[in-house]
Amino acid sequence: MSVLLKLKGESRLYLGGYDTQFHEDDPFRTQSLKGLWRYWLRAYIAGAMYEAGLLQCK
Repeated sequence: MSVLLKLKGESRLYLGGYDTQFHEDDPFRTQSLKGLWRYWLRAYIAGAMYEAGLLQCK
């Protein structure tokens, strides 16, 4: 199974590793994408739980 995604960066992407200088040949880091997915998944689940009455704010 394979998936082809066409993505467009709307904001600055943090590419590369320890070197803070921009280089054209730096690959996109999958850790960055996984971190974004994790953040938005948590926000989505928390919102759904709040709407369902399963989560209450203090």
